[in-house]
Amino acid sequence: MNFNLYMPVRVISGEGCVTAHKGLMKELGQRCLIITGKHAAAASGALADITRALDELGIAYLQYDKIVENPTLESAYEAGQLAHSSQADFFIGIGGGSVLDATKAAALFAANPGLAPMDIYNPSAWRNPALSWVAVGTTAGTGSEVTAVSVLTLSQPHIKKSITHPALYAKIAYADPLYTHSCSQNLTLSAAVDAIAHATEAYFSEVASDTTDQFAIKGLALILPALEQLSQSFEPNADLRQQLYYGSLWAGLALNGCGTCFPHPLGYVLTEDYGVPHGFACGVFTGDFLRRAAEYNPQKAADLEKALNMKLEDITQLVNRVVKTPAIKMDKAKMESIAKRFETARNIQISPGGLPADAMMEILKKHFA
Repeated sequence: MNFNLYMPVRVISGEGCVTAHKGLMKELGQRCLIITGKHAAAASGALADITRALDELGIAYLQYDKIVENPTLESAYEAGQLAHSSQADFFIGIGGGSVLDATKAAALFAANPGLAPMDIYNPSAWRNPALSWVAVGTTAGTGSEVTAVSVLTLSQPHIKKSITHPALYAKIAYADPLYTHSCSQNLTLSAAVDAIAHATEAYFSEVASDTTDQFAIKGLALILPALEQLSQSFEPNADLRQQLYYGSLWAGLALNGCGTCFPHPLGYVLTEDYGVPHGFACGVFTGDFLRRAAEYNPQKAADLEKALNMKLEDITQLVNRVVKTPAIKMDKAKMESIAKRFETARNIQISPGGLPADAMMEILKKHFA
């Protein structure tokens, strides 16, 4: 048995949790920088709740609202510099995974004003720990509220690159499912598929533990029936929104314990080069992953099917039913470049049976040749 676990984030959940527990932010300082995108933070109601709470606490704040989907390294750096120049004591990230990931990086840049952008990927260059930050999630998928992972998009080359470090954990995560009610159908479905990818990849990871297994099962038990219902008729009520959001947090806890497997790096390419939303991009490869998992760890596959009362093939069919992508074709050279890029990636190595280059090429050919 393996009970390894590290989770320093204080999660406060429930409707109205920001207002009910706003005093926790008083412990973080007197000035903060709020990081958001252009619309979601306001549309969800979270921005209004946070600013009202800050006003009542006497905490001064500025807002940086330039974060876009698949956040850039440059925007996180710019937000960090703004926080440093305005003498912010802490950050509040309000949004989906893109905003929360950018906030993690910005908190590090703010604490290390002399750090060059690419030096974020070199922890030995950091002189100070990241500033404290608060997560307020508005989507039900990434689980970024409870992970120490930040995924940013570089300009040259145009690729997604992640960093994982304990310094990036949030101090507080306000988890209010009400903030997810404004998500569109496309975003809701893509985020749910992302959470399924987190849970299944964590469960079958070669470095999974008993704790991550239980987190994954709990997350899937919430997400799968909710997504099944929404796939037939997209009429999300409060109960379904709650299932998806809390399920995504359970899946995030699983992800936090062992990381992702090969659907994630392969999915990065579909997002970088073809504009496929992250969750759908990972979902393209979920079926391939589950089939290899059943081949290399049949007992664990049987255990998961029993726990969920659902076959892995049924999970694959559900994911395939909701995933939306454009028609994508790749030539042999493109596929070989992908295989070369990821051949030594940790995500590949900890996948069930690994994923040798020839096996990766077969998966890519099946989808895109």
